[in-house]
Amino acid sequence: MMAFQSIRPLFAVTSITLSILLTACSSSFVVDADFPRPLVEPIPINGELVLTDEFSTYVFVEDTETRDDLEVDISNAQVKLFETITGHLFSGSDNPQNLLVITPSLEDFQYAVPRETRAEIYEIWLKYRVQVMTKDGEPIADWLITGYGKTPTAFMKSRQQSIDLATTIALRDVGGQLSIGFGRQPDIRAWLDDREEQI
Repeated sequence: MMAFQSIRPLFAVTSITLSILLTACSSSFVVDADFPRPLVEPIPINGELVLTDEFSTYVFVEDTETRDDLEVDISNAQVKLFETITGHLFSGSDNPQNLLVITPSLEDFQYAVPRETRAEIYEIWLKYRVQVMTKDGEPIADWLITGYGKTPTAFMKSRQQSIDLATTIALRDVGGQLSIGFGRQPDIRAWLDDREEQI
């Protein structure tokens, strides 16, 4: 039995050609990021990642009178992050009942630019909800993970590069918490302990 399986909706968009439209008042771009394999001991169960259409096609849009227009497409980056982490988080089990279904959702995307922070940095905050359940749909955990990233403008040549890197750092922060904390999350740990003999 395969230890990991990723399920995406038929019409989910996971790869969009990079496009940049920079004017004095608007920016639109795709975050392109890679994530390293997590250096953690795999959990001896089966894991199944379920990605909703909303998750796989998510684009943050800022369209207010008080801020410059901004569109940040992080769909491909966050799909890649969760597939990378969960793809190496489990080592498999011969018992088909030892299966956890993981469904992530992006709850919040926030950002701050230098004129708002009063410092020469761009900041990104991401909040994910990770729902974990059994094969039969029994809820196990409802876990919130917050990631943070910042980029000093001195190291970047453009607003796009700064936001792109800050978002990548925030995603890696989420990935680190997910990989290290999954087996330690209290509700998941309790479920694993209950099945220790079966595993």
